[in-house]
Amino acid sequence: MALHRSGPHVTYKTREEMISVAEAFLINGKLGASETLCRQVLNEERENADAIAVLGRLAHMTGNREQARRMLLRATQIAPNSASHHFTLGDMYHSFGDVEAAVASYYSALNLDPNFYAVLVNLSNSLLILQRYTAAEEISRRAIELVPESAEAHSNLGQAFLKQGRLTDAHRALRKSVDIAPQRPDLLNNFGVLQQLMGDVGGAIESFQTALKRDPQATLAQRNLKIAVLNSPSWDTRALFKLHVELAKRHNRHGGPGKSTSRVGYTRGRKLRIGYISSDFHDHPVGNNLMPLLTHHDRNVLEITLYANVEAPDQKTALFQDKTDHWRDTSAWSDAQLARQISEDGIDIAVYLAGRFNLNRVETAVFRPAPIQVSFHDCATTGLEAMDYWLTDSLLHPPETEEQFTEELYRLPVFYQFEKPVNAPKVSAPPCLKNGYITFGSFNKPEKISNETVSLWAEILRKTEHSKLMLKYRNLFADDGLKRMWQERFSQEGIEEDRLLLMAGDHAQPKHLTLYSQIDIALDPFPFNGAMTTFEALLMGVPVITMKGRRFVDRVGATLLQHCALTEFVAADAGTYVDVAVQLASDPAQIGIWRERICSHLLESPLIRGQTYAKSLERAYREMWQRKCERFV
Repeated sequence: MALHRSGPHVTYKTREEMISVAEAFLINGKLGASETLCRQVLNEERENADAIAVLGRLAHMTGNREQARRMLLRATQIAPNSASHHFTLGDMYHSFGDVEAAVASYYSALNLDPNFYAVLVNLSNSLLILQRYTAAEEISRRAIELVPESAEAHSNLGQAFLKQGRLTDAHRALRKSVDIAPQRPDLLNNFGVLQQLMGDVGGAIESFQTALKRDPQATLAQRNLKIAVLNSPSWDTRALFKLHVELAKRHNRHGGPGKSTSRVGYTRGRKLRIGYISSDFHDHPVGNNLMPLLTHHDRNVLEITLYANVEAPDQKTALFQDKTDHWRDTSAWSDAQLARQISEDGIDIAVYLAGRFNLNRVETAVFRPAPIQVSFHDCATTGLEAMDYWLTDSLLHPPETEEQFTEELYRLPVFYQFEKPVNAPKVSAPPCLKNGYITFGSFNKPEKISNETVSLWAEILRKTEHSKLMLKYRNLFADDGLKRMWQERFSQEGIEEDRLLLMAGDHAQPKHLTLYSQIDIALDPFPFNGAMTTFEALLMGVPVITMKGRRFVDRVGATLLQHCALTEFVAADAGTYVDVAVQLASDPAQIGIWRERICSHLLESPLIRGQTYAKSLERAYREMWQRKCERFV
């Protein structure tokens, strides 16, 4: 074979050598040199699949998506038996968001090379995205057979188990992934998420903190740590504030100036453009709280834009789209791109919903895309310098509150708002009248049930003979290992297994609400109270015992009950909490009387006054805008 020359000083003996060097150049960012080599190969062999594939990867790297697709597809047509080209095509499809096409390409590669480890790993990732969890499990197991110490494969296997509700198996697999690669913050974060879901909040906090030591910019670990600490009684007000400020600094310094003037300018009486930024525009507690507001907003005074990062749209998502003037799907945007769109839309007031939770985008605020920025339905300070207000009310944050925050508090007349479900079942008689014993209950997440909560609930059970405690959160307790873990936690407090009713099942709302007919008295956890669970219990006539705390998260229960004129069930401290529960449990007849009254207390409260609630928010926005105009002028 003749020698192949590239440049004045380098000579290659074969085309394969030239392509190998071109790939090395591509990996090292020497795109021009890589392209030159590939073009030289193609000058001698127009249908060289390997050179075309390298050029396809180069086109992909430079943003020429269609050219990349055509070239990589052509490479697979020229060399249909090359597993490598099918793999590269699959990776490209995956990066484009065409996961179905990626899976098809990966399977083509596996048919040619069943032991192609990288294909197995990327295929299992794609199958997880497509919610094909059984297939993802099978592919992950094959990857582990090839590379037993593969952290990636064990992590994928753990995610497949988790999505199937096999929490104990998921814990084992994710723990293994961390043991193999303890330096990887993403694996530590994934393990921490599972620990928190199962109720091991202390372990979760440790995992998230370790992830942040490995990478201080690990955004998911930052966010999840901010959630976890709210469930831990050991974090006091000062420690919580310090953490939020420290984490916010990592974003504050990355912010840009933004375009913080609206198109019309600071005119006091004009129509305001409000942007709501959320991932919860679906059947979700935050979305359900927001729906009455959007339903009753006065479109003569407000123009509404929803910036939606919804992972799994549902029927309620379509309702949100109907109730807004403008809908923006932000799922493919970076924070900077989202900020640019908010600015281009001329939003006057950007409202960031539940910033630390799910896929919400509160960090976008650092770009200052709107003149006024508001945190709404978050449970603590954002710590962000660019966040102007935190919406709350005078019960969640009384004047003497000890909570610390970087925003200015704006106290609404009422913070929470709910809608009565159209298909809510009728209130039934309390089960104690038939059972002859009291059934306490909580349908809150296990992560909210702190060790201190367990101790208090155990004390209540010890003081109420033959009573039982029903716990349920979705289908979590279908996992036998999780059930044993919680039985052991209560066993350490002297509560026998037969007094715990660990229920499971993913029920639609009507069926879910009927489960409250099996509870006599609901117990609110602390320090992170329930909100939607308290609303549901009250709707079904079930009294909720809560303890008033010192911060937003542990004053939610007391706030809801006070709005419903049900302060009889609000305790000032742990001892009173136990006394209130035990006293009520001693009088089944009184429970029956309350069962008939509590729903009326809720329905007659300001918690279900959508139009009034919307007016209060509109006044708040107008006042914020007036203040801004005064400063600007």
